[in-house]
Amino acid sequence: MPDTRKANKKVWVILVAILLLSNGFGVVYHFVREHRRTIRDNESAAISLLIYIYLAQKDYYETFNRYATLEQLIEHSDMTRHILLVRGKKGYQFRIMLKDDGQDWEATAEPLQWGKTGEHGFRRGSNWFLYTRDSPTSEYHTGGGWYANE
Repeated sequence: MPDTRKANKKVWVILVAILLLSNGFGVVYHFVREHRRTIRDNESAAISLLIYIYLAQKDYYETFNRYATLEQLIEHSDMTRHILLVRGKKGYQFRIMLKDDGQDWEATAEPLQWGKTGEHGFRRGSNWFLYTRDSPTSEYHTGGGWYANE
């Protein structure tokens, strides 16, 4: 007569192994899904802030007849200060470069850690177009994907 305790033990070992493996895959899947959601949220916030910078630059230009640096925009308005300093801490670093003695500008939003806090860099200027790039060494190109130009 076969030893049923040994057979039952093998079945239990196999069941526990299956549960551990399936749960492990679930944890990995959950982590990857959350990571993708975080990146997507950070990228959406970066694009929103570039839109806000565009609007703030228009307001600043109407007041001073020139465009502003990031520091000048922050000094110009409490709302701008709040939006750029509080909301802007979502995995991206923002810069504004002035051109032609303040008569033109360009803003960039780059991930603080490529692949970790964002997968795309963004650039927007006074012409309203949104340009993107996929790595810190690639060139900017016009839209594509969910963040395409309107």
